[in-house]
Amino acid sequence: MNFAESVLPREAVFVPSANKTRAKFDALASPEVSSAAIRTIRESSTVPGSRNFASSVVDFLRQKHLFGKYRNNDTGWDDINIGSSTVKSIIHHGGRDGKIALIEAAPDLIRNGILLETNPKKQRWAYKSYFCG
Repeated sequence: MNFAESVLPREAVFVPSANKTRAKFDALASPEVSSAAIRTIRESSTVPGSRNFASSVVDFLRQKHLFGKYRNNDTGWDDINIGSSTVKSIIHHGGRDGKIALIEAAPDLIRNGILLETNPKKQRWAYKSYFCG
């Protein structure tokens, strides 16, 4: 018996897959994230002679041991990386404090995310996948 079938009532054997996906999503714990630490880093990086904001955020996340390779439990994909280049890309593409703070929850979101769909991109070898979590 799969997870969704154990969550849904026995009468729901013929429930569409969208409802089973929703049941898996509803069973996930919600991550708690605060942007207070990122705001503090941003404020201290505006002091003359201080380190660059992106480098300071990278150091902050490295101290929390967030960088590395992660596996998604729903798909089995095990080559999802979070590293300094990921963080710097988010910052340099206009990520605000709240979005940057979400990086702290990324490992749990990657592990527990539920695949909604995958669509091919314009390049034959590339795909875009949508997860919820």
